[in-house]
Amino acid sequence: MTARGAALALVRAAALTALVVAALAWRPVAARADEVAELIAEGDARAAAGDRRGALDAYEDALRRDADRRVVYDRATPLWIAEGAWADGVAWLEKATLRQPRYAAGWYALGYLYRRTGQIAAAVGAYQEFLALRPGDPSGTFGLAIALELADRPTDAARAYRRYLAVERDPARDPYRAQARAAIDRLVPAPANWRDALHAVVTGGATFAAWPVLAAPR
Repeated sequence: MTARGAALALVRAAALTALVVAALAWRPVAARADEVAELIAEGDARAAAGDRRGALDAYEDALRRDADRRVVYDRATPLWIAEGAWADGVAWLEKATLRQPRYAAGWYALGYLYRRTGQIAAAVGAYQEFLALRPGDPSGTFGLAIALELADRPTDAARAYRRYLAVERDPARDPYRAQARAAIDRLVPAPANWRDALHAVVTGGATFAAWPVLAAPR
């Protein structure tokens, strides 16, 4: 491990320790089930009326009373994103995934929000947690590839993009498939000769189209 990697590991460990301490100390406000249901209904009504901030206020109030209600996180997440309240979303979803580590949608949303807040190493980790729960999920694989590319890990990113191309089957996602192919060709330079080209194919390198020596008809 490099000195930079060791320092990053220490920073992440310290951050995780602080998060665990905060989560253990944090307790939701005691509330009756009907109070939580009323707040969820209020949030739904405000969201339907286009009042995203008001909806978030209601949903967050519900979470303060019942921190384990996944449906509230599911409804609040797109609003945190739409409102640009990324740090708020991170704070809530970190608590949610710490309390419920098998909450796959929470890990996926964290991966996205970590990327938007520049926490790239954390984004990689969140997407990996998601894929451990949902192996082969195309959206999670694509998100991981983007995070790895932003983390300046071109070889790992290219492999993740290739995995995405292997698992994505939805024709509506063709623009993302094209983006993945372009990323692979950008991340993995075209090899100079057929030996390098063959090695790249075996190890998960660029697409055949990038190498005339292999793609051209004989």
